[in-house]
Amino acid sequence: MILKIACLLMLLCLLIATPAESATNWNWVQTGGGCYTADVVFSEVQQGLAYARTDVGGAYRWDNATSQWVPMLDSTSWTESHLNGVLSVAASPQNANKVALACGLYTNAWDPLNGVILTSGNRGVTWTKTVMPFKIGGNMPGRNMGERLAYDPNNDSILFYAASDGNGLWKSSDGGITWAQVTSFPNPGNWSPAATDSNDIFNRTPGVVWVAFDKRTGTQGNATQTLYVGVADKNNAIYVSTNGGTSWSRLAGQPTGFLCHRGIVEPSLGYLYTTWNDSGGPFDGGKGDVWKYSIASATWTRISPVPSSDSSLGWGYDGIAIDRSNPSTLMVGTQSAYWPDGALWRSVDGGVTWSKSWEFTNNGASRSFRAVMDVSAVPWMANPGTYTAPLYNIQLGAAVAGISIDPFNSNNVFVCSGWGGLWRSTNLTCWVPGGSGTCTLTVGSRGIQGNAITDMISPPSGALLLTTMLDLGGFRHTDLTTVPSTRHPLMWFDNSSIDFAENNPNQIVRVGKGQAGNGDPGRCIALSSDNGISWTEPNQPANTLRGGTVASSCSGTANLVWAPVGDVSVPVSYSTNSGNNWFSSTGIPSGAQVRADRVTPGKFYGFLYGNFYVSTNQGASFASTASGLPTWGDMRPVFGRAGDIWLAGETDGLWHSTNSGSNWTKLANVAESWTIGFGKAAPGQSYPAIYMGGRIGSVYGIYRSDDGGANWTLMTDSARSYGALNGSLTADRNLYGRCYSSTGFGGVVYSTITSANAPVANGTYRIISRLSGKALDANGTGDGTQIIQWPYWGGPMQQWTVTDTGNGQYSIVGVESGKALDVEFGGTNDGAKVQLYSNWGGNMQKFTFTPTDSGYFRITPVSSPNSCLDVTGISTADGAYIQQWTYWGGSGQQWSIQNP
Repeated sequence: MILKIACLLMLLCLLIATPAESATNWNWVQTGGGCYTADVVFSEVQQGLAYARTDVGGAYRWDNATSQWVPMLDSTSWTESHLNGVLSVAASPQNANKVALACGLYTNAWDPLNGVILTSGNRGVTWTKTVMPFKIGGNMPGRNMGERLAYDPNNDSILFYAASDGNGLWKSSDGGITWAQVTSFPNPGNWSPAATDSNDIFNRTPGVVWVAFDKRTGTQGNATQTLYVGVADKNNAIYVSTNGGTSWSRLAGQPTGFLCHRGIVEPSLGYLYTTWNDSGGPFDGGKGDVWKYSIASATWTRISPVPSSDSSLGWGYDGIAIDRSNPSTLMVGTQSAYWPDGALWRSVDGGVTWSKSWEFTNNGASRSFRAVMDVSAVPWMANPGTYTAPLYNIQLGAAVAGISIDPFNSNNVFVCSGWGGLWRSTNLTCWVPGGSGTCTLTVGSRGIQGNAITDMISPPSGALLLTTMLDLGGFRHTDLTTVPSTRHPLMWFDNSSIDFAENNPNQIVRVGKGQAGNGDPGRCIALSSDNGISWTEPNQPANTLRGGTVASSCSGTANLVWAPVGDVSVPVSYSTNSGNNWFSSTGIPSGAQVRADRVTPGKFYGFLYGNFYVSTNQGASFASTASGLPTWGDMRPVFGRAGDIWLAGETDGLWHSTNSGSNWTKLANVAESWTIGFGKAAPGQSYPAIYMGGRIGSVYGIYRSDDGGANWTLMTDSARSYGALNGSLTADRNLYGRCYSSTGFGGVVYSTITSANAPVANGTYRIISRLSGKALDANGTGDGTQIIQWPYWGGPMQQWTVTDTGNGQYSIVGVESGKALDVEFGGTNDGAKVQLYSNWGGNMQKFTFTPTDSGYFRITPVSSPNSCLDVTGISTADGAYIQQWTYWGGSGQQWSIQNP
C-alpha cells in the first residue's frame, strides 16, 4: 500500500493551531429513559427539587414544572467521561442549592482513573472537582446500595463518604473540597461477589456502603453526634458513632448472615430502618429481610413483608422509603424477583402489616394490582412480544433499588427498578393497605439518557434516525423531540449493527443478540422492507450467537454480508436471497468489520487489525488491498461516491481512500479520530459534509468539514461536551449541519447550526416563560416599573423589541414604554429587580440568548454573566415578579421568543 502524507507544513500549522468554531445548538434525541437509575434523592428544604443518579448515564435534576429530568453533567469533557458513572448523590438538608456527587465508572485494575467528588452550589449548573486517592465504581456490583455520600443535617460543611474496595470511611469539613480518611473506622468491608474471580470483575468489594445521621443529636451549625454506617460484611454490618465520628462501635444485636443494603434514620419516632440481602446486587440475591432498630431501647424488630425464614422467598430487599410527613408509612421493594415480576410493599403502621403492589389471583393464573403501571407517556416500555398471564408486557422490574417519597408530598414517589427503569406515582396514598384503592405508577424517567448506542443510520427518506443499542435493541425516530412509541420488534435485546440499502432506504438490516421467547424465534438478524416499521427474522449462519457487523448492498437487502460472533470462530458470510441461505466468504478473517460501497451493487469492504479487504462479487470472496493501517478504527464509505472510504483510526488519526481502499492518505490536520459520518453538503459545495468525533490540536469534540477534510469547524463546546464522543456517529442527508452522535455516557445528541447572526433575529416579540406559559409584562411605563409575568393577551406592554447591539448581545425594549429591560443598579446579586428604565446602553440593559432545548433560551444580563431572568419563587401565578437569579437550569429560567 502507498501511504501519502498529503499536507504542507504551513497548512498543517494553520489548521492544527486554530480549528474554527461554529454556532451550533445541541439537543438530546428523546427516548424517555432506558438507563439503570439507582436512586432518587429529594431535597428536604426545597419542594419540587430532586436528584437522580445512574450507573453510566450521569446525574440529573428534576424539573417539577415540565415533569422531566435535566442533565447536570453535559459539560463533562472527553477525557473525563468516567465522571458519568455516579455511585452516590447527596442533597444538602440545609441549603437547596448544594448538591454533591461521587463519580467514577470502574474500580478494576484495568481502569487507571481515580474517583472524583463533585460539589455544586448552584444545583449542578457548575461543579468543583476533587480527585480522590482511590477509585469509585458507578458501574460496579453493589452500585444499588447506599447512599454513600451524606451531608451532616445540622452542618452541611461536613460530609461523609463510604468508599469501596477497602478504602474505608472518609470525611470532609469544608463542604466536600478536601477529604481525610476516618482512620478510627474499624471495618472497610470484606465481602465480595466472587473473591477468586480471575477476570477482576466480581472480586471487588462494595466496602462501606451507606451513612445515616440521627439529626436529633446535633444543633444547627454544629456537628451531629450520632451517625450509623453500613458495611458489606455479613457478620458486622452496622457501626455507630456517638461523638461525630471520632470513635466507633459495632451496633449491638444486629442481624447477621446478610448484607445491609440501606439504612435510614427516622428521627421523629426514633428508628433506624434497614434492608438486607444475601448478595450485593443489583441483579442478584435470593434471601433477605427488613429490620427496624429502636434507638431509644436498643432493640431490633424484624418487619419483613416476607421473612427470610419463609421457604417461598426467592428475593432479598434493597430499596426502602419513609414518608417524612407520616413517619409510620414505609415502602420497600424486591431485590432480584424475576418471576413473574418485582414487587413493592406499603405499610402505614411502621411495618407491622404490609400491602403488596400485586397479588396472584385465579390460583396463580393471573394477578391483581394495587399499583397499576401506565406507560402511555413512554409506550415502548411495554415489552415487544406475546405474554401469557401471570406475565405481562409491562413490568415493574426485577431489581428495585432506590425508593424515594417526597418529604413535602406524600403522594409523590419515585421507584428505581433496574431494567424496568424509573417509575413515579403522584397518587400514592390512594393505595391504602387494607383497602381496595389503587395508585398509578407512570414512567418517571423522561429526560434521563444512558442507552448504550452501538450503531446508527439516517436514511435519505423515511425515519430521521434508527439506532441500535445494548439492552433495549434500538429505536426508530420520526421526530427527535418526542418519545418513540415502540422499540425495534424482534431481536429486542442487544443489537450491534444496522445498515440500509442506499438505493432503497426502505430495506434495512440489523444484527444483535437473539433472545428466544415471547413470540421471538431468537435469531441474531432482522430485516425490514418498510423503513424499520416491521421486521422479520431470516436464517443465520451456524454457531452464530450475536451480531457483529452487517452490510447491505446498495441495490437491496437481498445481498448481505455479515460478520457474526460466536463461541467458536464464525466466518464472514454472505447471502444473495435475503438471508434464507448463507455461505462463507473467503479471503477475509472472522470478526472483520464489514461495510457496503454506497454506489456499486455487490461491492463490499472489510477491515481488521490494520488490513483492508474488498469484494466485488457480492461478498463471495475478498482480496486484501492494503496493510499498515491503524489497528483499530471505524470504516465508513461515502454516499454518492464509488470507492470513497474514510477510516477513523482512533489514536492514529483519520485516513481516506478514493480508490476502494487500494491507496490511503492520512490527514495531517487530525490528531485522533474515533467516529466518522457524512451528511448533506454545505451550500455551494459538492462533497458531503464530513462529521468526526476526535481531536484536532489539543481540543476534543465533534468537528465538521465542508471541504473534504481540508478545514475543520469545532461544533461542541465546554458546556456541551458530552464525555468521550467515541461510540457512533451519523449525519442527516437532508439538513446541512445536522449530525447525530452517541455520547460518552449513553444516548444520542443532535446538532443544529444556528443563524450566522445569532440565536435571535432583530424584531418584536412576546417572551414566554417555560414554567408558566405566561408573558413578560411591564405593568406601567415609568422608570423602575417592576417586570412581571401575566397571561398573554397581545397588549403593547407584553411586546418587546429585540435588537442586536453586537458581540452577541441584545437590547430588549418595551413597545409601550420605549424603555429598556434593566437590572436595577447593575447588581450581580440573586434577587436583583428586573425593571423598565430609560435606555442608555449599559451592560445591565444588554442580554445574551443561550439556547437550552426545544426552542427555549436562557436570557442573561451582560452585567451578571452567571445569572439569568428568573420567575421569583418558581411561581406560575399571575403577577409573579421577574428577578435576576443564578442560573441552575429550572423552567422558570427559560423563555421562548415568539412572534406577537
